[in-house]
Amino acid sequence: MLQSIGLVGICLTKLLSTELNRRSYFEPIVADLNTLQTSGINVGIFDGRVYFSFIVLAADHLASNEVGGFQRNFSSGYFCRLCYISASHQQKLEQLMQSKDKPIISGVTGESFLTKLVGFHPVNSLPLT
Repeated sequence: MLQSIGLVGICLTKLLSTELNRRSYFEPIVADLNTLQTSGINVGIFDGRVYFSFIVLAADHLASNEVGGFQRNFSSGYFCRLCYISASHQQKLEQLMQSKDKPIISGVTGESFLTKLVGFHPVNSLPLT
């Protein structure tokens, strides 16, 4: 039963244009969410711990692709992240990390901002549209 919905963060996309800014914004959020999922919290009215799991990330297609590390230009190339649902996404990411001259490989532009979030996968965890 859903009793509340909380906003974790909101920010202008242009402020996340550098790796340092993205890391500064997302690392504390991911750390806090991981703590909630793995350690839980004590709530005074219960005798035990309360643990959390996160199953929904609300975003439009463009924002989902940006958060997931996929290309955001939909006029050419591979723009459908669902093409790499299996381990091939990880293979494309590894190829990209080893490549010095390719900014995009099969639609993958880099590692997701949320890669270190427990249970998150850039293909399976983002909304379809």
